[in-house]
Amino acid sequence: MGKGEHYERELMDRLKAEGFAYTRTPGSGGKTTEARPDIVAGHRHLDVTIATEAKFRSGGSCPYKSEEILGLESWALKFGATPLLAARFSRDTTWYFLPPSQANETPSGNRSIRKADRDDALTLEDIITGDLPPIEECLTRWDVESYAERWRTA
Repeated sequence: MGKGEHYERELMDRLKAEGFAYTRTPGSGGKTTEARPDIVAGHRHLDVTIATEAKFRSGGSCPYKSEEILGLESWALKFGATPLLAARFSRDTTWYFLPPSQANETPSGNRSIRKADRDDALTLEDIITGDLPPIEECLTRWDVESYAERWRTA
């Protein structure tokens, strides 16, 4: 099991402990031509469904490639899930979540969550309380209506 998979499983264990149903998507993160998130989780009684790209880093920033972001957003929009970037840093057991639209944009068009962003990020407790932005506010650069129409006909 790779380091990334280990931390994805850790996140799934935390979601499970809070009563979420979840699935990990093998082959996500660019190992397939089909866009899909690392983890999809939902809780019917909390009315919460999330799709995440999860990263662990020992350094000061968790990077997300623009292709990962676009894939996450398109999948989440079709599925009806809130797209979230999930980051965990060494020596800190908290998972931090940001909508892609709120993550730092790099000059190359990628996104990142920095350790300095932790105060502005959502935590698992925020997700449990349903304190999530609307899906459309999470997207980085979509005209949501035309995008939704495109996927209805695809």
